[in-house]
Amino acid sequence: MSHATLEQAVSELLPYWLRMAQRLSGDPEIAEEAVQDALVRVAKSWKGFRGQATLQTWVGRIVIHCVRDRMTARKQPTGCQEAAPDVVAKSRGPVEELLASEQQQRVRTAIGLLPDRQREVLTLTIWEAKSVAEVGELLEISTQNVYATLHVARQRLKEILREE
Repeated sequence: MSHATLEQAVSELLPYWLRMAQRLSGDPEIAEEAVQDALVRVAKSWKGFRGQATLQTWVGRIVIHCVRDRMTARKQPTGCQEAAPDVVAKSRGPVEELLASEQQQRVRTAIGLLPDRQREVLTLTIWEAKSVAEVGELLEISTQNVYATLHVARQRLKEILREE
């Protein structure tokens, strides 16, 4: 892969990686820093890219690792404050919109309480609409592990929401 091809691909996929990092971290600042870290790593190692995975997956893995590193360094609780887009039906009134917004915030907070791997699998499958195979490839785990982790994450999410 040529340097020009890499630059073009990175430019096109940058918004995707930034959105993914923000959803995984729940913090726009951590997301931006993680993506910057990832791009530095990519710039240093792009010649070693063997093409065994797609460029999107290869850089996506690096972004995920950088998000983990940043969150560990900050030692702050994770949250998905920006994880899910606010979806509000146009036919709702102000009260319904407020209730929907409050419910979405409860879910975001609950997702932030999940262990890292569960939060990552849930975020990538639900909000990033990745297939189980894609999530497994990104996180470097088997598809069976993705299914199991997703099941446990959903169960834990239900428990957290019940406790509130």
